Amino acid sequence: MTDAADIELLDTLAMRFALATSSEQVQKLITTLLVPLLDKLDSASAAVKAKIIGLLGQVNRKLKSNPEVKLPIEALAASTLIKTATGYSQSFKLMYVPMAVERADEDQLVSILPRILDGTRGRPMSQLVVLVTALFTALQKVIKLTDCQIKGLEFGNSFPHRGEIFLSYAADLFMLNPVQPGVQTANIPVAMGLSSSAQLTITNEGKAPWVSNAKLLEEIKLSVLHIVSSELAFPNDVADDVHERRLLALLYASCDPFFPQVASQGKDSLKRLRPVDVDSKTFVDAAFSMFLGSGNDKSRRSPVAVAVRLRLFSFLGKSATAVAMFPQCAQVISQTLFGTGTGTTNNLRRQGMAFLQWVVRTAPQPELNDAANGLMQMIRQLLVSDDAESGSGGSLNDDVVRGSAFVAWGTLTRRVPSLVTADLEGLQTLFSAFSVEPPSIHISIQEALLAMLPAYEFGKLSKETEDTLLTFLQIQLKSTIHQARYCALRYAIAAFPFANMEARWLCLLALADSKPEIQSLAHSGLAITLDAKSAPEMKPANLPQLAGAIRFLHKRVAEALQLSSDQQSAARARANAINPLIYSGIVDFGRLLILATGLLQLSGEQDCEGDFAVMFVAFSMTLADVQPLSVQPLRKGMRAALRSMDADIDTVVAGAVSTSVSSAWMEIIVVALTVSRVFESGALSRSLMCLVELLSLGQPSASLALFDKRQMLLPLMEARDFTVQQSAVRALATVFATKLWADGQPGGQLERVFWNDQVASFMAELLATANEPEHPKLINKIQGATLALGYMAYGLDVARTALRQSWTGLGLSGLGVVIENTRSTLLQRIQLASKASIFPTTAISQCMAVGTLGMSALADDLQQNQLSATDGEAVMAAMVNLAKIATTTKQQDAAFGGLAQIVLGSPQLAASLIESMQALARSVNKKQLDLHFKMGQALALSLGRFKCSLMELEWIFPIDPAAVYNKQQLDANSDALETLLELIADKLTVSTNLQDRQAAVVWALSLVQLCPSMAQLKPWLPRLHACVCVLLTDRDEFVRELASNTLALIYEMGDVLSKEDMMVSLKMLFGSNNDKPADATGLSVERQATGQQRAAEGRTANPTFKCILSLAMDMRNPSLFYPLIQLASQAPSLGGSGSGSITNGRHGHSYGLSVNIERACAAVQPHIRPVIPKLFRSTFDPNPQTQAAMKGIWHTLLKFKAFARTASAGSQDANDLDSDAGMMELFWDVIIEECLSSMGQFEWQVRESGCNALASALYGANPDRIVPYLERIWQMSFRALDDIKATVRESGLKACQALANSTVSWCTPRIPPNEKHAQHAQSVLAIVMPFLIDKGIVSDAEDVRQFGTGLALKLCRTSGAYLSPFVPAIAERMLESLSNMEPQAANYLTFHANEHNMSPEQLESLRLSAVKASPIMQGIELALDQLNPQGMAELVPRLQNIIRHGIGMATRAGCARTVAILCVKQLELVDPHAGALVKAISGSLTESSAMQRQAWASSIGYMAGMLTPGMLRNLLRHLEKTYFGKYESDVRGVSGQVLQQLARNCPEKLRQHASEAGAMSFILFGCRDSDEHIAEAFQSAWQECVLGLGTAVVGGHLTELLNLPLKHLADDRWHCRIQSAKTVVDVTRMLERTSRAAASASISASNIDGGVVAPPNDALSTLAQMTVPELIKTSQGSMWPGKEHVLECLVRVCAANSRLFGDMVADNDGANVTGVDSNTPLVVYAILLKQLDVGTATYQRAVVGHYNSLVTALSPSDIYSTVSDVLLKIVRQTVAAATGPDADGDEPMQQPQQLMLIAAATKALLLSLPKTRVLTANESGCLSAALKENARTGVWNIRVASLEGLAALSKHCARNWDTLCAMDVGVVLGAVRACATEGKYLAVRAAAFDALEALFSALREAPGDAAAWRAEARAILELLLLDSAPSIADRAKDLGPQWTTA
Repeated sequence: MTDAADIELLDTLAMRFALATSSEQVQKLITTLLVPLLDKLDSASAAVKAKIIGLLGQVNRKLKSNPEVKLPIEALAASTLIKTATGYSQSFKLMYVPMAVERADEDQLVSILPRILDGTRGRPMSQLVVLVTALFTALQKVIKLTDCQIKGLEFGNSFPHRGEIFLSYAADLFMLNPVQPGVQTANIPVAMGLSSSAQLTITNEGKAPWVSNAKLLEEIKLSVLHIVSSELAFPNDVADDVHERRLLALLYASCDPFFPQVASQGKDSLKRLRPVDVDSKTFVDAAFSMFLGSGNDKSRRSPVAVAVRLRLFSFLGKSATAVAMFPQCAQVISQTLFGTGTGTTNNLRRQGMAFLQWVVRTAPQPELNDAANGLMQMIRQLLVSDDAESGSGGSLNDDVVRGSAFVAWGTLTRRVPSLVTADLEGLQTLFSAFSVEPPSIHISIQEALLAMLPAYEFGKLSKETEDTLLTFLQIQLKSTIHQARYCALRYAIAAFPFANMEARWLCLLALADSKPEIQSLAHSGLAITLDAKSAPEMKPANLPQLAGAIRFLHKRVAEALQLSSDQQSAARARANAINPLIYSGIVDFGRLLILATGLLQLSGEQDCEGDFAVMFVAFSMTLADVQPLSVQPLRKGMRAALRSMDADIDTVVAGAVSTSVSSAWMEIIVVALTVSRVFESGALSRSLMCLVELLSLGQPSASLALFDKRQMLLPLMEARDFTVQQSAVRALATVFATKLWADGQPGGQLERVFWNDQVASFMAELLATANEPEHPKLINKIQGATLALGYMAYGLDVARTALRQSWTGLGLSGLGVVIENTRSTLLQRIQLASKASIFPTTAISQCMAVGTLGMSALADDLQQNQLSATDGEAVMAAMVNLAKIATTTKQQDAAFGGLAQIVLGSPQLAASLIESMQALARSVNKKQLDLHFKMGQALALSLGRFKCSLMELEWIFPIDPAAVYNKQQLDANSDALETLLELIADKLTVSTNLQDRQAAVVWALSLVQLCPSMAQLKPWLPRLHACVCVLLTDRDEFVRELASNTLALIYEMGDVLSKEDMMVSLKMLFGSNNDKPADATGLSVERQATGQQRAAEGRTANPTFKCILSLAMDMRNPSLFYPLIQLASQAPSLGGSGSGSITNGRHGHSYGLSVNIERACAAVQPHIRPVIPKLFRSTFDPNPQTQAAMKGIWHTLLKFKAFARTASAGSQDANDLDSDAGMMELFWDVIIEECLSSMGQFEWQVRESGCNALASALYGANPDRIVPYLERIWQMSFRALDDIKATVRESGLKACQALANSTVSWCTPRIPPNEKHAQHAQSVLAIVMPFLIDKGIVSDAEDVRQFGTGLALKLCRTSGAYLSPFVPAIAERMLESLSNMEPQAANYLTFHANEHNMSPEQLESLRLSAVKASPIMQGIELALDQLNPQGMAELVPRLQNIIRHGIGMATRAGCARTVAILCVKQLELVDPHAGALVKAISGSLTESSAMQRQAWASSIGYMAGMLTPGMLRNLLRHLEKTYFGKYESDVRGVSGQVLQQLARNCPEKLRQHASEAGAMSFILFGCRDSDEHIAEAFQSAWQECVLGLGTAVVGGHLTELLNLPLKHLADDRWHCRIQSAKTVVDVTRMLERTSRAAASASISASNIDGGVVAPPNDALSTLAQMTVPELIKTSQGSMWPGKEHVLECLVRVCAANSRLFGDMVADNDGANVTGVDSNTPLVVYAILLKQLDVGTATYQRAVVGHYNSLVTALSPSDIYSTVSDVLLKIVRQTVAAATGPDADGDEPMQQPQQLMLIAAATKALLLSLPKTRVLTANESGCLSAALKENARTGVWNIRVASLEGLAALSKHCARNWDTLCAMDVGVVLGAVRACATEGKYLAVRAAAFDALEALFSALREAPGDAAAWRAEARAILELLLLDSAPSIADRAKDLGPQWTTA
């Protein structure tokens, strides 16, 4: 168009706008013209543009004056937001967008939101402001979108950019703060987190109404938050970057400081949000940008608010990516810690410090190394800052912040040691912080220092730095702050080697600390831990050099006492110069160092290699128990160290006096004897113990050196502590004996005067003291003197014997006399003591003194010292009595020790001792079991002599015993030993007395353990073995434990042949029950029988040893049985508490039983590897005793790390092999193989133990290790679950549960995702799911099936996407198992439902409900959530197969539900396969279950929307075929159900298919089904088909609609005929309605236009043409049930075509114009009349009714003569039948159908009265007679009908006197009178009134004389005036005057 034309057009438009006055006119113009006008701006010339702009101004004015006018927002958006053009019109269009949004309704706003968001991309700032304003305005108006509206926004993966844009604006909006009204735009502050441009964008440059309206802003925020929070807008699978933006937006909302509701909803939404990947680079970048700000100039965003930063720290504090991003993370920390003003708070600083700790703890090492200096500078800056520097944002002196800073310092130093190793400045700074920081921070400083500790470990510092550090630590150890002392001590231990004595001295000083934890740490720093594994690598250089260490300690002790070697006399003047705790530590440490050095020396000797491990086990025990060395190897080590102590005297501590090491050690020890403060403490006993060890095990020179200082021992003889007394006396005796022996040597100087005078006098004084009467104040002095007498006499006698001379020969006869007096005095006192009451300690001292003296009689040449038989018996009796009456353990020890020593010196008393012991043993109760051990020790010592290891403890002199006694004296007492062994073997072992058997095993153990080198025991070993084997199966646990230890020791003592014999007997004893019992060699017949009987009992009652023997046989070394039973003795099955109660007890230590355990471990260790699996499995044996025994073996081997030695070098750290987890890791393969193989063994015990072992092994197992065995494990576990043995099934269930828990754990997705875990899950599921599907869910065993199904359900619930490959198989198997898992009660109820008042339908409903709610169905639903397209393609054929061939109602119902679930949850996956599924389901529609048919129908309905037209057509055809194929049963109803579901789920497609007339005909046909419920389903479908089309659809498809009913009208099934007829009736009705509507429209048109009424409806003519012939054909013939419906149909069609038949007669006189004969009505009449002669009254009544309907519709002129005979016949016959009496003749029979038939026939006669003539007299008379008779004699309804007939007949005959007279009026009036006076039925009287009125009218008009009849009528009227009914009386009153004048 030209410009002129455009301008002219615009002028026209302007005129139209000017003339538009109403809102409707303006709305029409705006809707039509606004967008074209705006588009025209881009192509118009300048003149036209100016004209358009002017017109737009006019438009704006119209819009302003008409606010209700809406703008075409859709068109405006399409033109403005979607088009990419940015021409001249864009600014104008954008101007109208906000206006359109303001005026739009909600639906328009929702639809426009996505376009607005899409349109914001790439817009300049000016346009962007307008669109964002429009966006928020729309959201404010909508307020809260519905779910459907939110889903329509499509923010998900379809349009991810749209979601990102929305979230960015949402985040900006959430950060916006309200502004006070009236604030200028330029003065509005920029909110934190926003840039200036961003704030201008979301506030429309400050002009948006929500800027100053807080309420409006809150509404917009809530509206936006509702969308952001919705899972519909942002589903779980949304892209990660969108999810991150969403989280940040919600984070802003949750921190809103002005609107609590926004903050609350934001927090709730965050809780429901799926976790974000905190290691995402984009997320971390965004978080850092929020912290630090981003951009430049106006686009620079400020840091976010403090609350947001606090929430962000919760994410950054878990991110590994964040800590690797330098310098951003350092900047965040700096800004957080040192920000000013509102930039930080105390809480934020705390979070910043937490983040700093996270950084220094987890940052990658390279990045941390580069940033370490900067981080350390920040930490130091924070610690030196004060409040003045911190600004107003919070205090840097916050304890939490400063404490965290110290911790970060320590962690950073640990990871970057180079920060501190150069100097100690940092360390000194931290230690000095203890004194300046408050106590609340001290623990943090301590943590920092301990974290730094690895940086200062030994070897990392220079020598100069180490020296400086040591000095510094010494200072810190004196600090008043205990944390400083603790840290200093930790550094002293870690930074210096153990050999550094300066560091050890710091530990010694710390022993006196007041804090227990520091004392404990000091003890650990001084502990010398050597074990069997580490000792060979332990070199002497790793320990402090002994000489140097002793001298160092001596020097420090001297310094502490401020003494020098020549000033010791002044010691007591400075008694308080040393702390007792420190001194005790010095003594303990020195002693252990000496012992460790000696053991290391012995470790290099070849003869000590076998006992090396034993030494260290014993040594480790002495660390916690400061007792004399009780084990011979340890005494060897101590002796070796003490005697070599002075061998290396060239090493002298600088500045120290050159002295021997032993002297220095002695000076340290004797400090306790000279310093009162130490003397009074517990250190005294330790010092004396060390002194005795030095004197007895060291060189004689030590004793000689102490001789001159012996006076310091004398006061200790009166000490209160008996142990101190005994040690002092032993030391004193050793000193005197050594001195005498040394002086008496050739070349020695024996000072006889000294010995005869001073020593004899001293002993005489002691004797006098001992003889003093007992007094509490003198008791200590008396017992000390008694002890001294005994030990000194014994020691001097030993020295004399060693010199091989008598006292006289030595010239010491005076001393000898005193010693003899002492002996006699003590013997007398001991005899008196047993008869009198004395102090317990006095009795102890006397027993010990007498026993010690008794040993001196052992020498050959001094037989006179031996006790006589009389004295010996007396003394022994006294001691036995003391043992019996002893109240303390020490008394018993002293008594039994004394007895042993006496017999040791006087062998002839051995028999008496044995008898006494046997008697005592019988009196021992279960609380006194220690007495057995004491008696055993006494026997071993007394009979074994120096072959007994206990003698080592009794020998306290540095003199070789061989120098004192000859070989015979050193050897055992053979005769007494034989007696004892005979007693044990022949009596005690087989005794029925428990105490005897206990004594036997303890005594045997004592002999073999304490006297292993005694040759006399060798011949007895087989007999002892047999005896102990008998005791091994004893019922007493105490006996069994000791027997196991004893048996192993006996076996070790035997030679090769005897060992073979022992093994043979052992196999026979613990072999199978069929084996021959062991031959107890040498035992008597009686004892053999008793032993065999007890062995048989034990074998039956305790299979433990049989299992142990089997274990040893599997090791291919049966001899290992003995060490194994020793290890097993640590368990409850073999003794006590299960922890080796005897072995680890006091006597176990004294016997060295723990050493035996270590030796047993060493013996088993080389052979243990092959039996580790079986041993592990046996620890779960079902027999409690066997289980406990095997656990004892297992845990003991673990304890001593025997398993670790079996590991190959470098395979695993030995420290990891002292636990079950480490063992399982190392021996996993063989253990699993053992478990699996044992689960298939014949013995149920083995199977059960295998199951339990497997369950334990699976706990915490690594999936990498278990996957190769997983399928076998499941197979065997399920096999056990179906085991014949109940206990095995229980154990199998445990194994299955353990495996199931592990499987679920492995297959549960991790958050965040973990690739390795995903691989594990996939590999596990690849094995487990097929196994469960193929062998678990479908198993014949119920337990297996239930467990497999339960696990499959759990995996479906937890495995997530890992499950996708297995979904088809899972669904198939679970569906098949639904029927298998159905309860048996359901099957029972199926056959007994009637007994429980339950219908089959109710039962089916219950079963289907159970299927729906079953866990299996839930599992299927969960599995289907993980279905993918590939899985769907695999699932569909499986579903088809189950649908077609599945067995069981539950399975088939599950299939239907599965299809429905798929359609609901995975619609897009079902779409390609819908046809296949529908085809499969359609074949199952005819099954017998009604509920299942309904389920199939529902399934098809879900998929209806996915069916193509062809599929739907085929389905409808199949439904029709099914309907008629199953017409005789209710199965046909499924067709209607399917159609109903189709109508519900896809009405559009069903309606679209309505053009298929065949389908509509079928649906309409089903609507008239005889079953109401079936018909309802079809009716629902029909309503959907004709929805919107009305009944007009019938006319368009009439022929097709009638095909089906006409086809079945002649069906053999009469129900089908009836349904066809009803269908035709329905079609007729619809056509009639259509015809009436068309006629009304035609009449209206004719009235308006003057036209002519339209001709009749052609559809009705077609209906008649098609149906009438078929209906006539069907109506003819015999009567059949329901035929009346066909007659009704015929009548209805004929009635509907009444005009047609009328036109036929009028126009063509009966010609067949339309294919329907004009005589058709007559044919129909004839058919109806003929049907009146057949059938029941009901049928005839229906026929009469149809006749009435036809006559009413057609109004024939005269058919009375044709029908009257038939109808009158009915009336006359039926009246008689209906009113006849019954069989009893009581009253008329009531036949309602017949009575109604009479009434209907009467009505038919009236309707048939001719309209073109009057009845003849004959006709009138016949009819009147029948009516009169019925009126007079019939029941009320017949009377009413008859009266109505009389009235009609009167009207008909009114003008024909002959006809009227033929009625016999008088009789008629009589009948009327009778009815008028009927008092019961008002209807009868009303009908009589009508008849009377009609008859009176006829009589009034009659030409003849009817006066009499009229008079009669008036008389009757008079009666009616008196009627009780007002309606009749009033009516009669009104007619009275009229009739009077007539």
